[in-house]
Amino acid sequence: MLTGIPLIIFLILIVLLKYYFSIQNNKMYVQEYNKLLNDFKSGYLGVGISQSNFKIGQICLLVIDDSEKIVECKRVKGITVFAKFRQVNDIIGLDAREVLVKNTSQVIDQAIEHALKEKNKVGV
Repeated sequence: MLTGIPLIIFLILIVLLKYYFSIQNNKMYVQEYNKLLNDFKSGYLGVGISQSNFKIGQICLLVIDDSEKIVECKRVKGITVFAKFRQVNDIIGLDAREVLVKNTSQVIDQAIEHALKEKNKVGV
């Protein structure tokens, strides 16, 4: 009768740990987002998210200026809570539309499209 109790306790512990790590990931995302907003008072921020149950999840935060040049690009990629935002130096300084045509990464393309939409909204 007591044989199932350790299993139930173990499953509850796993659910609690998953919840805790989810909160930590959300905090990291919000901190990085706010940092970019504070660092770049001018420009347009785009966010790209690629999440799947069977693939590695990714989030990209990207800032473009008025001339559509990429000023900053940070991406987190991983399946663990130890993944951190890293700068993507390959595309910084390039024209956003050229990078979009090259189709470098789905999550980066989403972030560029989002930033361009924000720029067009403000310009209207």
